[in-house]
Parts: sequence; structure tokens; C-alpha cells
Amino acid sequence: MKFSYSWLKEYLPKLPLPEKTAELLHFHAFEVIDLFRDRGEWILDVDILPNRMADASSHVGLAKECGAILQMKGKGGRFKIREQKYAVKEIGRRAVDSVRIRIDVPRACMRYSARIIEDVSVKQSPAWLKKRLASVGVGSINNIVDATNYVMLEYGQPLHAFDLDKIGNSPSMSSGSRAAPREEQGIGKRTKEVVVRFAKKEEKIITLDGNEVDLDPDVLVIADVQKPLAIAGIKGGAKAAISSDTKNILIESATFDAKTIYRASRLLGIRSDASVRFSAGRVVEQTMPALNRAAALIFEIAGGRALWGAADMGGKRTSRRAIPLNLSYAQKLLGMAIPANRAKSVLQAIGCSVTQGKQIMGVVPPPERIDLELEEDLIEELGRLLGYGAIQRHAPRFSASRVSRPLVQERQTMVEDVLISFGFTEAQNYVFSSAHDLETFGLSPAEHVEILNPPSAVFQYLQSSILPGLILSQDRSRAFEFAPVFSWDKGKVRERLALGLLVKAQQETSGEKNIHRRAPSLFEAKGIMQELLRALGLADVWWKPHTHAPLFLHTGQTAAIMVGEEMVGYIGTLAPRFSKEFAKDLALAELDFERLTELASQEHEYRAPSPYPEALRDIAVLVPQDVLSDEVEQVISQAGGQLVRDVELFDYFEGEDLPDDKKSLAFHVLYQAFDRTLTDKEVGATHQKIEAALRQRGWEVR
Repeated sequence: MKFSYSWLKEYLPKLPLPEKTAELLHFHAFEVIDLFRDRGEWILDVDILPNRMADASSHVGLAKECGAILQMKGKGGRFKIREQKYAVKEIGRRAVDSVRIRIDVPRACMRYSARIIEDVSVKQSPAWLKKRLASVGVGSINNIVDATNYVMLEYGQPLHAFDLDKIGNSPSMSSGSRAAPREEQGIGKRTKEVVVRFAKKEEKIITLDGNEVDLDPDVLVIADVQKPLAIAGIKGGAKAAISSDTKNILIESATFDAKTIYRASRLLGIRSDASVRFSAGRVVEQTMPALNRAAALIFEIAGGRALWGAADMGGKRTSRRAIPLNLSYAQKLLGMAIPANRAKSVLQAIGCSVTQGKQIMGVVPPPERIDLELEEDLIEELGRLLGYGAIQRHAPRFSASRVSRPLVQERQTMVEDVLISFGFTEAQNYVFSSAHDLETFGLSPAEHVEILNPPSAVFQYLQSSILPGLILSQDRSRAFEFAPVFSWDKGKVRERLALGLLVKAQQETSGEKNIHRRAPSLFEAKGIMQELLRALGLADVWWKPHTHAPLFLHTGQTAAIMVGEEMVGYIGTLAPRFSKEFAKDLALAELDFERLTELASQEHEYRAPSPYPEALRDIAVLVPQDVLSDEVEQVISQAGGQLVRDVELFDYFEGEDLPDDKKSLAFHVLYQAFDRTLTDKEVGATHQKIEAALRQRGWEVR
């Protein structure tokens, strides 16, 4: 915003030179973007922040700010604002007897004040007024409009002038109508009516610039009994615009709700000096001083007679409360000691009322300082007015100590690194579930924890599994998520940290002919899970059919993940009835990560590796489709005894060369002893023993 230096000096005669004034503002209040001369006038271009629009977007307000800064700088003397004296020549008739104000929406218009001046002379403004407006970038229109703009720049309060004769009469005063009640009429007759209301559906207005604007029911308007006269707080209308024929005027000064004006300005795409100020907030105490000043200025440059007083509806005072200020807290926050009397003088300089206590002050900010709401706001005022340069420089004092992380967090970080190395992306979803989500995945609401105060009407339950949310948000072929899951345990809610995995089948290419085949996602997921559990240091891991898997998993392709005799999670593929909606060949796994961490942290017996060489033999087995590879591995391990160190599945085959109900599994069998080198005869005998054990189960060894 542009401010005239000479204009500021009218209110603060002790204002220093322009360069010094710019420096003071820059280091204690607002950024001064530029300082330049225009038409022989020094102009300060100051970036007024939205939270300070109510008090500092005017020449009077900025002069007060400069005065407070100078007083705290100890320049000597009292930097008080010079009160401007003005007089209005009033006649005996009252304004309230000539205009009726009706506020239909008090929440959107807290106060509406109006003065009436008769027999004005609309003409060009005097040279001094044109020059002053031009210096801050405002063009001249006529003396009435220029006066309202001048007062807005002077006091920060937007004003608007209407041609009184173009405002419709109050229906209660129309010919032949029944008289209104005495308390509504006042002493005399109210011949005009101004209504503050929201626009009606499909209502339109032609603005001062001649544009037709389609209004919305969320847009506040100033209207008479017939149609809108202005878009409240944003732009005037052509119906009651000031013209060269205007003789009688009504001057408006109002307090509108900031959110209402901001939304209307955005909705209509109209931005004005008034809308910027109203959108940032105004208080009801600011309407009358600006209104009286405008009436006096118009009387000075346009003549006329002002009706006595003002038609004034709405609140007259903003409710204010004392903010407690603890000086020890202020010292801790700012890093400098502030004596009580010094703090009091700072706050009084910006217009606060201060009640002194031993350590805590009661501070009531002036009405226009709507930005002062918290104790920290007051402390910020102390810091900036005393100068942040007064804060002593010293190195931060702190004690360094090793921060230990919970074991679960350490294991979580390690697992995240492992999964990311496998090409996984971490997902983060809500821990809430909707009734629709539960129905989609066949889950029972009765088994879920219902939230008494849900974050929205949609999310009513806490999730019992990570997997539904992971499925719904899937956009990568591999994803994982750490999140809490909730369940009922003996009438109490149990929360535990779980790990969920999602794996989509990948297209693989082999050979020169660019042949594509789909690697089953379940095998991918199982292999990744084995590497993950191995990284956690768990060796006694095996798999068995899971008979109580969630309904959204394939019954015949779901396994429980076991560590010793304890189930720590499950793995499986998505049930066929969900494949069309989500994805085909989608593997999922969920682990109880807290329990997994406990098992991984238990003591394990260490056994040194064998110093003797190992022997490798392969074996292929033809088994029914429902036989698990783990089951075959267990038969091999049990038959081979202590000489079998490891069994690893390396090939899985099913197809045209095999019966439909059969599959071929091929294993690496690693033989090794801890006390000797095995001979070929020993290895061969053990291998034959394994083959015999497999045939006893009815399986074909190939």
C-alpha cells in the first residue's frame, strides 16, 4: 500500500525524515518495498500484512505505529497523534427520521451507520484533494466520491455514498398504508429504507462501471425495497450512484463479516480496496469516527446541510477480554529480560490498557488490534518494538545425551530398508473404515471397534486389518504399510502395530523370442516374506493352511505364517470374486509386527558353521495340487535327519505335460556334517532314504 509522507506527518509532526521513517518501519513493523518521490511528494510503499489491515491500512494507523516505535526507541518527548479537528453544520431534523436501516443478517453485518447531507454541490474536487489522492494512486471522480476515498485512506474504514433521492421509500410510509409502530418510526417519518440482506436467487445488479453481475444467495447486498443498491463491502451499484444532478446524499459506514466479504469477492471475481480491508476484518468502533470525518469533509468541499446525528443500527462496541501476560514466560521466549514498567510502557504505546500484577499483567488490546488474541501475540509486540537487536547473543545451552529408540521402531526401520530394496513403495492410509468398506470385503461391523465421535459421518470404525485399505489405494505393483490395527479383547480395545504387503504379478521376459509369462504373485510374496523373516533373524519359520483367513482371501491359497508353534501372520491371494473389481493374481500378507519383534529379540542358540564341505543333490516330486511345498520340505528334512542342512524349492511346474490335478516341485537338498566330510556313499544312502519316504506318501519321485 502507498502512503504519503507529508500526509503521515500531519498526524505525527515529529516523524523523522522519509529514509529514517522507512528504516524504522522496515525493522520494527512492516517491509517497506520502496521509497520514492512522485509529483514532489515522498511516497512509502509498505507491505501491510493481512492481520494488521484493521489498524495499519490507513495514514492515521501507520502514523500511530510510527509513534509507538519512536517512543520505544527513546527519542525523547511524547509521540502522540495530533487529533484532527473538524466540524459538521447540522440542522434540526434528525437522520433517523429520514431513513430506516434494517439489518436482516446480523451475523454478516455487525453495524450499519449512515449520515444524510442535503443540498450538496457535486463538482470537481479541489486541487489539494486531487493531488493527495493521485500521490497514492487513486484517481479523482467527483468531490463526493473523492471525499469517501480520502477518508478510507485516512482512517482505513471503507465508505460509500448513495444518491438519497434514488433510494426507494419505506413501504410502511407509502401512501395509504397503515402507520408503523412508534418505536419503529421514531419521532418523524422515515421516508427511505436501506436493507442489508443476502441476494435473492437469480438477482442481478449493474455496478458503477456498467457491468451486469449475477448475484448469488451467499453475496451480501445493500438494497432498498425494490432492488440491490450495492454489493456490500465490494462495489457500488449504478442505481443510486452519485451524479452531477445529485443534491441529497446518504453516506454509509458499516462493519461487515470478513469471511462473508472474502467469499463473495472470490465468488464474483471482484476485488476492490474496500473488499481487501473488509476481508481482513474491521471492528464496530471504526464506523462512526470515519463517518463523521467524511461528513465534515463533504460539508467543507461540497457545502450542504447535514441532518442531525446518524441512523445507526447494530453493535456499538466489540467485546474485549484481558489477556494474561507472564513476564517470565516472555523473557524465556524472547531471550531477554524485560522489566515490568518497560513492558507496560510498550503495551500502552500501542493503545493497550494494562493492569499491573506482581508477575502477570492483564492486558486489554485496543479494539482495532484484532490480531492480538494470545499471550504470544503480546510477546511478539514486545520483541519487535523494543527491537530484536536487543536480544543478547550467546550460544544455545543444551545437554547432549544419547536418545534410545524403541526396539519396534529400530526393527521397523530395518524392514522398511529391506522392502524398499525389493522395489516396494510405502503407503499411508487412514486407520478408519466405513460401513461400505466392511461390506465390500465381507467384514462384520460387530467385530470392529466403532468410534463414538467419528472424524466424519463416513468413517465410523477402526480398521481391524491393513489389507482392505491397501487394496483400495493400490497404484503400485509392490506396496507396504505399517499401521495400527484394532480389535476387541475381553471387552477392551486392543491396538497393535501391523505390517501389510501387497504384490501384483509381474510380467517377465525370457529368450530371444520375447516370450512373456506371468510369475505367480503368491510365490513372489512368499519369497519376499522369507527374506524378510531371515533378515529379522528368525529361522524356525514354516507355513501351514490358514482355515480362519479373512473372506476377501482365496480359501485354497492362504497360509498361516508360523514361527515355532506361534502364528505371526498370514499370506494369500485375493479371492476370485474380488479379482474383477481390483486385480487378478494379487497376493497379500499381514504380520503382527509387535509380536514378530518380540520373537526376533529373544535369545537364540548360536552354532558355528561346519568346517567340512557340503554336497548338493536335486530331487523332483510329482504331487497333487493341494499339497504344499512346505509339507514336502518337512518330509525331506525329517527323512534326511541331521545330515540335511537345508532344503530349498527352486522350481515349480504345472502344465500340458502333467495331469490337471498334479504339479511338479523341484528342490535343492544340501548335505553337510559337523564332524566329518561326507562320502558319496553316505550322501547317496540318505538321498535314497528321502526318496523312499516321499514314495510312501504316494508321491512320484522323478
